[in-house]
Amino acid sequence: MLKKLLLGIVFIVLAKHAFAQSYPEGQGWSQKQARDWYDLTQGSRMIPLDWFKNLQRSDGKALFDGKTFEDYGFLYFPESQDVLPVGFIEDTDEEGRSFLGLNCSACHTSKLSANGHTVFVHGGSTLSDFQRFTKDVIDAVDQVAAIDGNKLAFMTKLKGSTPDAAELQTLTNQLEVWLDLRHAIHDTGNGSHWGIGRSDAVGIILATVGKTVDDPFQPAEAKRPFPESNAPVSYPFAWNANQQARLQHNGVVDNGVDFGVFKGAKIGALIRNWTEAFGVFATSKMSKDGALLTTSVRLDNLLKIEQALAGLQSPQWPVEFGVIDQAKAVRGQKLYQANCSSCHGLLEVKDTTTNLPLIDSPGSAQTNGFIYLQPLFASDARPEDFENSVHPNDKTIGTDPGMACNAMSHIVPTGRLKGQRNKHGLTGTKADKPFGDDAISTDLLRVLIQRDVFEHKFENLKLLAENQMDALNDIIVGWVYQPFEDEYQVQNVSDDPLEPLRVRIQNCVAAMRLMRAADPDAAVPVYKARPLNGIWATAPFLHNGSVPTMDDLLKPVSERPVRFGLIDGEMDVEKLGLKDRIAEPDADKFEVYGQDGTVITGNWNGGHEYGTLLDAAQRNDLIEYIKGL
Repeated sequence: MLKKLLLGIVFIVLAKHAFAQSYPEGQGWSQKQARDWYDLTQGSRMIPLDWFKNLQRSDGKALFDGKTFEDYGFLYFPESQDVLPVGFIEDTDEEGRSFLGLNCSACHTSKLSANGHTVFVHGGSTLSDFQRFTKDVIDAVDQVAAIDGNKLAFMTKLKGSTPDAAELQTLTNQLEVWLDLRHAIHDTGNGSHWGIGRSDAVGIILATVGKTVDDPFQPAEAKRPFPESNAPVSYPFAWNANQQARLQHNGVVDNGVDFGVFKGAKIGALIRNWTEAFGVFATSKMSKDGALLTTSVRLDNLLKIEQALAGLQSPQWPVEFGVIDQAKAVRGQKLYQANCSSCHGLLEVKDTTTNLPLIDSPGSAQTNGFIYLQPLFASDARPEDFENSVHPNDKTIGTDPGMACNAMSHIVPTGRLKGQRNKHGLTGTKADKPFGDDAISTDLLRVLIQRDVFEHKFENLKLLAENQMDALNDIIVGWVYQPFEDEYQVQNVSDDPLEPLRVRIQNCVAAMRLMRAADPDAAVPVYKARPLNGIWATAPFLHNGSVPTMDDLLKPVSERPVRFGLIDGEMDVEKLGLKDRIAEPDADKFEVYGQDGTVITGNWNGGHEYGTLLDAAQRNDLIEYIKGL
């Protein structure tokens, strides 16, 4: 009897997998690893699913429609029977209500094409327009909430019959709560055009922190808006993330060491993934006194997703995109060693286990892959010494400062956490000081992570996780209780197109100096250099996606395009990047300079001026070598 029962269970499991979605092969993944990556919920609950199914955009199109999803650049795999695109997941709350949410794959999967051939890249950088999609969802809910007749028609669709007054009032209350939350967070990005393939995830996450700790007793008119989310960046490509000493574009998370019982999952990965899920629509509920926090973040699934990711290899150049010219590649290898290898070590395509250590300076005697954090400006910089930030030397990167500086100086009211200490006291440092009226948002975020992880989930992981919290605390910037703008008067700068950029750098330097006054070890803002295996699949380049091709990146900033257009993942295989579609009316336009002639916040395409003395033939040789990494 037991044998028959076991055989029956095996048959059911096999049958289930036989009819499951089949995912594109490649990059070392099994179908089981791909299913974990694409199918598991991380606890994201963007909007009730029944609401979403009945919403319409302002143009009258349904939001719950495959073609509409594709309008935003979201992907479907070939022969997929799924109604929702890649990375959109149904999540269910404790009361059994279904929500539309996302998991990692929504932002870390891409589709590229060339020569009539298409490839899907696991862990790649999505080319969807997430800001526009989110805005349209919020606008659609606004339309429902704005007019009583709309609410009645909407509730009638949801219920299947005419609702009574109490049901309409319940819907009204739910709409108000949802819109208050989503507007407070999303609207921080209203002054910035993110476009295809970019998001200011840091700004959104930190605004979510501010909303979570928000004082419920403070009148709405007394609240000040959160800092702008105006530094969009490309979605980081995800392969080899588990091996890197530091995570995120600005190296803000220490990856730590492996969990003993969870193969391929590190404490830094847990922190990164919790933060990502928290910022991408996980629900959170903090007690009025700020002592308790409960979220919908699914730590169990995040660990499974991370285990799958740990086995992901970088994508190899498809022969269908064009055969690599080996003679050029041999010449290009020497050029790479001379111009690139001091910051970007090498890693074999199939290597998913070698740890990539942090090095102190470029050009170290490190032959294998490594991670180098390149300063945005010199650690002893003064506010007036910002010239090197836009004309870099061998010690500073000089790329757009927005993301790194925003993360360092994002300040919000402490709300419910005012006067509270770090309850867990894991580090025994300045974290034991009580919060004042304002705090750096990343400090508040660290406390939220601790309260959710250590009080409510996975108690058996406490001892494994606590020894890594020091590493997290060391690299998240020190306490600042008052906005630095109150203590620093921006200096006058010359009337030139880079004035907004220079002012931003001045403020960033000033913030760093104030932080170092409180904490001498506070970090200098940096951007991360990592091995470039698979880099061919990650255009546009630089952390903020401001350079469309590798050929453009190997030129001085004065010769890089200041505007280009993108629609999809069609590649320029000669220049190694995305084709410029600026002439097409449907193209999403990236522009370095605004109509007033000054650089647009977050869009500076300068810095990283390495290899810029190469001639056209040498650039072509180097590109041919990079294709094979």
